Amino acid sequence: MNDTAVFARTALGIALILDIVGVYVLVTTWNDYCDKPLRWYVVGSVFLSSPVTAVCGFLPWSSKSYLVVETVCTVAYGVLVVMGTTLTNTTLFCQNTAPVLWWWCFVNNAIAWSIIMGYLSLTVLLTVLTAVIANKQKPSTLAT
Repeated sequence: MNDTAVFARTALGIALILDIVGVYVLVTTWNDYCDKPLRWYVVGSVFLSSPVTAVCGFLPWSSKSYLVVETVCTVAYGVLVVMGTTLTNTTLFCQNTAPVLWWWCFVNNAIAWSIIMGYLSLTVLLTVLTAVIANKQKPSTLAT
């Protein structure tokens, strides 16, 4: 089994665990009143987690369908995270009446934003390092 298949199976396993927790949160907080539609955020997270991980994990990376699925799902997940952040941060009522639901959404958002900021920081760092390394190698020294 190659490294890509191992990574895909591990990612799918983690996504399935998070989906099980999300469904558990939905079931246990179904009768709790919340003034914001946080349950839709949980449903969106469940539907964008395991199914997308399964599809993207097992499609060939060089295929056009992989690129299309990955792009559409990344945009959808970005919209979902912004929606979840807005809903979670604009209600204090749900924090008191449906604490499990609110905390699941809060932690899920915190993890999502941490991953997004990590990716952005790494991208900026690698871009700067590449520019510095490329600047040190002058074209005239490469020819000799």
